[in-house]
Amino acid sequence: MTNPAVKGDTSAHLLDGAQCHYSSDIILLAFALQIINALKVVAATAAATVVVVVVVAVVVVVLVVVIVVVLVVVVVVVVVVVVVVVVVVVVVVVALLYNCVTWAYAN
Repeated sequence: MTNPAVKGDTSAHLLDGAQCHYSSDIILLAFALQIINALKVVAATAAATVVVVVVVAVVVVVLVVVIVVVLVVVVVVVVVVVVVVVVVVVVVVVALLYNCVTWAYAN
């Protein structure tokens, strides 16, 4: 793309080559910027995925802890109720036996 008005002038041709070189650099720069922007999107998506995974893991751990605590409380309550029932039954049986023995000696 030399200037047709100037015969034998090679500076215009050199300038055209420089512009071509610069436009090639601009294209490469634009391509690199697109790659960088794509990598930013990938990094943001990965970070969001990690956050979601961590939140889900924390929720699962909390739920497991709550379930274990509830089960432990239920087991403790059942054991306490069974112990109380056994103690009451033993006391009633001992009292009845005592009454039977004292009644037998009295008669």
